[in-house]
Amino acid sequence: MNLPRFQIAIKVLRQLGLNQVGLYTLYKLGLKTGYFKRVKSRDIRTNHPISTHLFSLPSRDQLTQILGEEGQHALLTEADEIVAGKIHIFDGEPVELNFTFDHPLNHWSDYETNPKLLTAFKIPFSDIKFLWEPARFGWAFILGRAYHLTRDEGYALAFWKHFDSFSESNLPNMGPYWINGQEVAIRLMALLWADQVFETAAVSSPERRTRLASSVVS
Repeated sequence: MNLPRFQIAIKVLRQLGLNQVGLYTLYKLGLKTGYFKRVKSRDIRTNHPISTHLFSLPSRDQLTQILGEEGQHALLTEADEIVAGKIHIFDGEPVELNFTFDHPLNHWSDYETNPKLLTAFKIPFSDIKFLWEPARFGWAFILGRAYHLTRDEGYALAFWKHFDSFSESNLPNMGPYWINGQEVAIRLMALLWADQVFETAAVSSPERRTRLASSVVS
């Protein structure tokens, strides 16, 4: 039986509470009026890399013991694929790790108000998680573990190469990678972790780490 809209509204209000309903209403109003598009992000930049260590890392010996020979082989095999520009999405076949698009990007709110715009991205199975997954930077954890284990600069260099590609091709608030706040938060956690793990790499120049810090705070 279909309930009248006012009854549905009352039920939603009771279950979610006035605060949550109010916040959602403000969000929808912001989309409807174009407020989010008119309000520009604060252009915050920093001249210093991130210095705070937020995570506890195992020693190389501990990591070696945890992984074992088979685990080390699997880790380095996958890390080498990422260096070559390939990642596995949800344990599927390797696909190209590419953050550039052959068409202009819209403000994230455009994709919320007009989901048809997402068809331009040729999303597999029409499931946006396949588009979002590479931008979650889960592959950075593979490169980071491989670098921590071997101290091979190639793994650190691959991270910075892909980070620069993402940053240059997907400016803040532009494109589908910025639609969802949770997705952005997942990416930020990966970037903070990667900054700490690759800190000792020779290729992690102050300039590169400062760019990452600016990406996090902007």
